[in-house]
Amino acid sequence: MTSTVVGKAAGNALGLQTIMFATDFTRASASAAQYASLLARRHGSTLLSVHVVRQESLPADVGPYVPNERGSFEERQMKAWAKQLEVFGVWHEELMATGDVGGNLCAIIEKRNVDLLVMGTHGRKGAAKLLLGSVAEEVARKVKCPVLVLGPEVSFRRWGRRNRDPEPIEEDETRLTRILLATNFSSGTFAVTQQTLALAEADHSEVTLLHVRPAPASEQIKNNEVQSQLDVYVNRLAKLVSPEDEVRFDLEYAVERGDAADNILSAAEQRWSDLIVMGARNAEQHPVAATHFSSVLSKVIRRASCPVLLLHP
Repeated sequence: MTSTVVGKAAGNALGLQTIMFATDFTRASASAAQYASLLARRHGSTLLSVHVVRQESLPADVGPYVPNERGSFEERQMKAWAKQLEVFGVWHEELMATGDVGGNLCAIIEKRNVDLLVMGTHGRKGAAKLLLGSVAEEVARKVKCPVLVLGPEVSFRRWGRRNRDPEPIEEDETRLTRILLATNFSSGTFAVTQQTLALAEADHSEVTLLHVRPAPASEQIKNNEVQSQLDVYVNRLAKLVSPEDEVRFDLEYAVERGDAADNILSAAEQRWSDLIVMGARNAEQHPVAATHFSSVLSKVIRRASCPVLLLHP
């Protein structure tokens, strides 16, 4: 691994002392880079920028990066990025490693006590999906820090721009006005809810707690029976929040029926959400549930018009 260090941040009220940004230097990660740097400047954090040079012949390795005498494309890109951060006034450090992307990211996060990982994603499949949901899920399941993912359809609504557009993002666009927390009441839901409320408190955000039920198996079920069932889950959502928090926060409870990803995306669009929050699943403890979650998460990341935050219980 090679690194460059410039300064160290003092931390902030949210505890974001170190924000890590994973980049592959594609356009898909450009806006994630801006978003991460704005977060770091706003919260007084150190921004740790990381690029992993993949070696397909050593898929499981977590190893050092050997600098090229002439300077590789990646090295030149990282140096240019470091200069931008200096001008921008962000405490920063750059790291390069070789081998498996997920393995390297997990190792660095653990070693450096990273508080938040920010990733940009492609919308493509196959080998090109370097930083798409699979890596984010792998990292989120193995480490304790939150993972913030900006997918290919993320739009910065105040100007109607998507994350592949070259125009710079404004610092105001990192402020969370409306947060959507999607939950399936799995273990750790209460902890994820509390973390979400802490985010909301920092920006005085509105929070919607959403649960999606499968569509009724039979069309013979009466509307009043369906509504009665949905009311049960609305009450379960309300129990995730203390009476004190009911007063402190602007909260909404919503229960929908049908496809989970479609309903999460629709709810976020209808409410002009700035952030979708989902709890990360442990594949070893919940293999079946984790597989379903992976499918839902991939759809949400690919199509969401706002960033997606994965929180570990």
